[in-house]
Amino acid sequence: MTGEVDPPTLNQLLGYPPDAKLLLINFDDAAMCHAVNQALVPVFTAGMVQSCTVMVPSPWFMEFVNLKKNHPEIHCGVHLTVTSEWKHYRWGPVAGTDRVPTLVDDHGYFHQSEHDFFSLADRHELEIEFRAQIERAIRYGLEPTHIDSHMGAYHLDDDNFRLARSLAEEYDLTMRVVYPPRREALRQEGWVVVDRVLFDSYDVPLPQREEYYRENLRRLEPGVTELLVHCARESDELRAICRSTWSHRVFDFEFFTSPTTRRFLKEEGIECISYHRLHQLHLQRRIKRQEES
Repeated sequence: MTGEVDPPTLNQLLGYPPDAKLLLINFDDAAMCHAVNQALVPVFTAGMVQSCTVMVPSPWFMEFVNLKKNHPEIHCGVHLTVTSEWKHYRWGPVAGTDRVPTLVDDHGYFHQSEHDFFSLADRHELEIEFRAQIERAIRYGLEPTHIDSHMGAYHLDDDNFRLARSLAEEYDLTMRVVYPPRREALRQEGWVVVDRVLFDSYDVPLPQREEYYRENLRRLEPGVTELLVHCARESDELRAICRSTWSHRVFDFEFFTSPTTRRFLKEEGIECISYHRLHQLHLQRRIKRQEES
């Protein structure tokens, strides 16, 4: 009797040995503000961060569009955004408030808290807004590779996740999947998703942030690990928006543009890759399945 052969790992599908430690660092919140956009080019130039996700409803979205035109190496996905958490800096729906009234507050902005969003949002309206954000990114030539969500909009609710998954399938995108059972289910269906997700240090106090990153990266397992980071250049604008956490974003900018960090990753045998690589593999596997069916 012929023994069963294990399916290839994601490493092998990408052309790496099974024991390779691959790190996919995603720059979340691109276009959130000018200070965030200013961090994009130097962060991508440093080479460790190779993917980002853009907040399409943000007032600084068009600046991001122009940056991407001038720097095609900035691969991006869509950071599906249906909350607006800052006190004095807000944004609202791409689809228009009249089409998605349950997604907005009395002033026409997205709800500030996750609680209000999850308790008030109508799922049909959520689909309208998610779709509007993806289509706007495509319409402006961003060629998105994947989707993820701001403040857990589709990670923390099974129905919202199913909606996001159906849109990713419709628009030929891959997606961030936080919970292991969901990742495994998608992998069994032929999706290309990372092996694990490592959340950033956004809530870790500034003095402990470097050790937090280093310790987690030292423990990196073989396979593809996604790390979420939030980068920005220091500015009055950033301090006014983020108040107590502006320095966290500046730290991430400095840490992931530092030659010291690049040497550390090399010493640990870690290679950085992009969502663009996963997306290309995702498209190839989809085409192959269609040809075989």
